[in-house]
Amino acid sequence: MFESSVKSLKISVLLLDGFSVLALGSILEPFGLLASECPEVAPRVSLYSITGNVATSATGMPVPCEFGLRDLAESVDGPKMPAHLILCGATTGCIEPGTSVTALLRRAHKAGVSIHAIGNTVWYLAEASQLRGGKATTHWHSLNALDESYFDIEVENTLFTKWGGVTTCAGELAVLDMIMDLIAGISADAAGVVARHLNMQSPRDGKVPQVCQRADQLLSVPQKLRKATDAMAQNLEEPLRIPEIAQYCDISQRQLERLFLRHLRTSPMRYYAELRLDRAHQLVSHTNLDLNEVAIAAGFSTVRTLSKQFRAHYSLTPSQHRAKLDERVASSAG
Repeated sequence: MFESSVKSLKISVLLLDGFSVLALGSILEPFGLLASECPEVAPRVSLYSITGNVATSATGMPVPCEFGLRDLAESVDGPKMPAHLILCGATTGCIEPGTSVTALLRRAHKAGVSIHAIGNTVWYLAEASQLRGGKATTHWHSLNALDESYFDIEVENTLFTKWGGVTTCAGELAVLDMIMDLIAGISADAAGVVARHLNMQSPRDGKVPQVCQRADQLLSVPQKLRKATDAMAQNLEEPLRIPEIAQYCDISQRQLERLFLRHLRTSPMRYYAELRLDRAHQLVSHTNLDLNEVAIAAGFSTVRTLSKQFRAHYSLTPSQHRAKLDERVASSAG
């Protein structure tokens, strides 16, 4: 027999259009195995959508849901209140503020429901002011956008981050690690049974960094080169000079240039410029910051300089890129 720390646990999953099928499977499969192998501690998991009918994944797959947003809001204040509310939405991007989801989150948080936000659903929590003064994460592609949009949130590059009664998760396979952590809180022994069935040697700790863009390039580079790239990544808004980076790494500028050329096939200056353009691209794509703010956040002296380098790298100016994204959103909504 397995012992649970919580009796009659209820878990509500709110599916938002554009959700990741992989993320949904990482929620449902472990709980399904828990119900099969350890029914005495398994929670009841219910699927909700905005309308109560169908939620559509990012790949266009429809998933029927048992209840709607109104049912979920009513359950928060009643005897059927869930212990956990999991928001499963798109992996990246931001959301429109002022929605009924934001109101639901305020209501659930006040009632003491533990909230788990996956991918871009962290923006709902931020809009609801539930992360103010706290810590959060999201998918690496949107980390800079979240950081620049909410100065009162400490944004972490982690698989999932717990703060107060809220857990934020990067999404995709990191969801499996978060759910296994949740199951371990119900019953450590039962979590072991589920992990073995899933062929998981051990779930990853939530504090493990995400495998970010360019990370694969840096897996086996020399320590001094890693130190240089870390210094660049931490100083995008006010870029360092290359001689300063070399001095920080305790090598000559020429040695630094050789390391970049040998292991990354580029120069320190070009690598640094591409890091800053990556940040600018994320902010243009996932925030409503004006281009002056984007230029400052990415370490460009003027919008003109940003636009010139952005166009050379992405074949569009920031304004053109943003307009193209708006067209895609409009066409998909229509």
